[in-house]
Amino acid sequence: MNLLHFFQEGGIAAEAHRWRRLQSSGVPSYASIVAAVGMVVMLTFTMWCLIKCVSARWAHLMDVRVRQALLKRRNTTDKFRYKNGYSWDYVLAFRIYADDEEITMEQRTWNLKRILAQLASGGLEMRLFYNTMHNTVYCKIRASQMRLMKEASRIDLRLELDEDRLREYVTLDFLFSALHNFRYLHPTPESN
Repeated sequence: MNLLHFFQEGGIAAEAHRWRRLQSSGVPSYASIVAAVGMVVMLTFTMWCLIKCVSARWAHLMDVRVRQALLKRRNTTDKFRYKNGYSWDYVLAFRIYADDEEITMEQRTWNLKRILAQLASGGLEMRLFYNTMHNTVYCKIRASQMRLMKEASRIDLRLELDEDRLREYVTLDFLFSALHNFRYLHPTPESN
């Protein structure tokens, strides 16, 4: 087709009109169906990749925040933990009453101040703090290993012994006592 013949038949406008007539015939061509399905698949894959990247980023940020919170919560300056191998034993929760709430006589008798004074007189360590809503006071309680041993001795607490360590202790004790008796039975020349 030469250029003169192209312009005689209407040129670009006639070509576009012929293309629109083919498209408006009501039956989509296979190429347009494949293109539409390809676009849907590509958009779905792109959205999946985007969601996966965002969720991975959020998961990483949450891991970092949790690690930071755990490091902040862990009191590295607490020498008690390193000395005794544990931190806090119990937690007591005390509700804070509003000014207009009625308090019973029992609540007045066993108030926070009295309970904390009795715990302190028992040789226990405490740490107080509020919850996030400031309507409860938490009291962490712990006792040193020496204080626990004194209490176990006071109440004559019987503990189960580790068989291997007991056997080792008895064997060593037997050897030392045999050596001690041997020295007295057979004195060395230096001891005379």
